[in-house]
Amino acid sequence: LWTFSLGDPIRMRPALLTLFLFCYTYSILRYHIGAEIPLQEWIFILNKSIAWTGFTCIGLSLLPVTLIERIRLTKRITGIYGFVFGCIHISISFYLLYDGNHLIWSKLETKDFMFYSFIVSGALSFLIYLFPLVATLKDLPSISKMFGIAKVGYLINILHPLLLGYSGWGSISKWPLFLPPITLLAVLSAIVFFGFNLNSKKS
Repeated sequence: LWTFSLGDPIRMRPALLTLFLFCYTYSILRYHIGAEIPLQEWIFILNKSIAWTGFTCIGLSLLPVTLIERIRLTKRITGIYGFVFGCIHISISFYLLYDGNHLIWSKLETKDFMFYSFIVSGALSFLIYLFPLVATLKDLPSISKMFGIAKVGYLINILHPLLLGYSGWGSISKWPLFLPPITLLAVLSAIVFFGFNLNSKKS
């Protein structure tokens, strides 16, 4: 039988709530205030912060245990919540597409190689994350191997924000309130997470 343990071990932690509030506050400052995107587009902006939070949660799961425990988190909880935030992000994106949101449709106007790579990288990484998720929820013996698969998924996932936003990274003078794009911050944070992960393997 497929029985999962979803009790107290994965309850929302203060660190994750703080992370989400930071991401959302940053998104409000950059887009609603800096870029003057109307408040009517709050779902679109909220979705950006949810995606950023989920991406960061997955990255946190790559940190050494001793380091991640300092903020009272575990690989298990960051991985699971990363997947949950990812699911919410995908659901909201489909809703915005169905609702005909002009901001998200403007991103899909040019269906070139980069566009399809952006879509495929997001979908493929999501499917890969299913394996470590099931292993974690089921406490399978192969969970350590699944963490290795999660790294592959995260590497592919990096392409998602990279392909989506790299074209706007260089125009610093055009950054709203001089705040870096979320996609740039996401990719830079991923590099940091992988750096800590590789360094822990060497030591």
